[in-house]
Amino acid sequence: MKFWFLGIGFYLISNLCEAQLANSSDKAVSFYELKAISKKNGAYYYGNTKITNWAALSIPFSELNDSEVNLRYRQYRTLNTAAQIVSWIPTVYFIANLNQEKNNRSQAYWGVLLTSLAGSMTCNLLAQRHIKRAISQYNSKISPKTSFQMSIEPDKNTWGIALQMKF
Repeated sequence: MKFWFLGIGFYLISNLCEAQLANSSDKAVSFYELKAISKKNGAYYYGNTKITNWAALSIPFSELNDSEVNLRYRQYRTLNTAAQIVSWIPTVYFIANLNQEKNNRSQAYWGVLLTSLAGSMTCNLLAQRHIKRAISQYNSKISPKTSFQMSIEPDKNTWGIALQMKF
């Protein structure tokens, strides 16, 4: 009977100790190395892969988990969505006014079209500015800080030279 109590006691203690062990999933582990985003011949590359859609950058940006990079990327997405919505306004206006006379419709339509074009282009330009800032902030966060320093210390027993250069 004593062995049963002893066995149950060891079983309960082992379960309690196991619950106290650190779980490996508690740590934020990156399964891949973040790569720099570079610009070559007018196109952006993530590592060696050409970026054809900015949505592909959502994973590296979220993996970095930097608040400023995420904010810039969200602003880019918002402005890009606004540009797409504004670009549909002339189509909606045209469909809504199909039954009116052509002379009355044409001047107003061209006004709506040009205003929509200007609004869409402005939103796209602002969105591109935000994504470029997000990329530069991302690159500055992941790049290793390399430095060289040059100093001569003649008052010591040995001479040494070190170079410092910040990139």
